[in-house]
Amino acid sequence: MSLKKYEKRIIAVDKITVLNSYKPCVNRVINLTDERDLSEFYADTFDEIVQLVKLSYPESLLWIGELTEDLPNDLIFDEKTGFVRAMTDKELIDLTPKELAENEYLVGDKIATFDTIYEYIDEQGVKQTKTREQLIKEKIITLETEKEKARREREKVFEALDLYDKAVLRGDIIESEEGKKSRDEFRTAWLELPNNYVDITIPIETLYPEMPKIIEYFN
Repeated sequence: MSLKKYEKRIIAVDKITVLNSYKPCVNRVINLTDERDLSEFYADTFDEIVQLVKLSYPESLLWIGELTEDLPNDLIFDEKTGFVRAMTDKELIDLTPKELAENEYLVGDKIATFDTIYEYIDEQGVKQTKTREQLIKEKIITLETEKEKARREREKVFEALDLYDKAVLRGDIIESEEGKKSRDEFRTAWLELPNNYVDITIPIETLYPEMPKIIEYFN
């Protein structure tokens, strides 16, 4: 007679180790696609099989999962279901020595992460983005960091300018006097920007010189 198979695995775990949050001690693994296990715990329904396993291992609590699942490391007995399951992140924090890392916080029962430099967790436990004022107060944004940001951008801009100048020298582009003046003013504005920047409350990127249309092609 062919036995009905289930894509499930029942693991009997020592009751004391679970209830005391110790590392789970496995008493038996039962694969419900295995003919020998199905023969040992023969029953008409899945629920009846579970009851047979419970009777066979009275000092154990049962974990039920898919065949592809492994037994979680941190287990807790769920009184609602009568089975053991993986602890939620919140339960791990509350019931084990595990602590939240500096960049972790709880969202419901799960651990989430945040950028400790540019984000913070408010009093309601909600992730928020720091304002520019906060970043300045914490000295994350300074005059020098803004100037350095502009210098990095200027390097990329000057690479485009260099390609443009080479195209002019090759004769690929016929540069008008107006175009030359526009290019020179653009270059000068970029050269002067970092040194002229003094008001940290203004994001320096809002002061970036507007790139002439013809140079945008090389950017």
